[in-house]
Amino acid sequence: MSLALDIPGCDGSESSEEPLPKPTLTKSKSASPYRKPPPLALSLPDPHEDPYSSFDVSKILPNLLVSSKGVARNFEVLWNMGVRRVVDCNRNEGENKMSDGDGDDESGGCGYSTTTFTIDSSSAGRFPARQIEVMTLNVTDEAKSDIIRCFEPAFKFIRETSEEDGTSCLVHCHSGMSRSCTIAIAYVMEFKNMSLVDAFKFVKDRRRIASPNVGFMSQLIRWRGDQTVDIAKYEHDRFGEVEEFRLEAGGD
Repeated sequence: MSLALDIPGCDGSESSEEPLPKPTLTKSKSASPYRKPPPLALSLPDPHEDPYSSFDVSKILPNLLVSSKGVARNFEVLWNMGVRRVVDCNRNEGENKMSDGDGDDESGGCGYSTTTFTIDSSSAGRFPARQIEVMTLNVTDEAKSDIIRCFEPAFKFIRETSEEDGTSCLVHCHSGMSRSCTIAIAYVMEFKNMSLVDAFKFVKDRRRIASPNVGFMSQLIRWRGDQTVDIAKYEHDRFGEVEEFRLEAGGD
């Protein structure tokens, strides 16, 4: 017994049906390495996130930024960040200082000087020149340096910027760790009415490397008679978490 299959064209006769089109190979769009990823869902920004990390700049308050010396001379970048004033605590490194500031001021306080830097003088006469004012503090990163005397002039200088007009002041030292963060901690204590340990935590949450040298921390304790930081524990490991140094009220 045999089966006959009726397949058009198999018996030598021409088929009346049109031939099937040849298959064509096409690349799947999903396999393309150039396909754009789907848009990310919008989310509220983390208030503790550092929006200037690529320049090693940390936003402590709306009008107060802290950084290392790296970005301090890039006035174009600073201007675009809204920075209109700079406190330079890098005074002892002659090749990096931005202006001269030897000696104390007339009041016998912190030795400092101020200099105005013009970003684009070529626009003078056509547009208001973009200028940044720099205060250079005469303070070294040594435990014996008297940084308390710099607080008042630095605070007054920083307060010339404000959140309302979108301007800010950048405070920097060599690494953005000791001198600049000491100024920032004291500023937060003064204008946010925080204890030393809480102000320290506030700054360190926003700039993880914040760590005043032991002498500066002792001065912060003495400045307001604030006994919320255990200086012995801090001296043992100043780079630890702030809670490790906390002294509760009445603590020894």
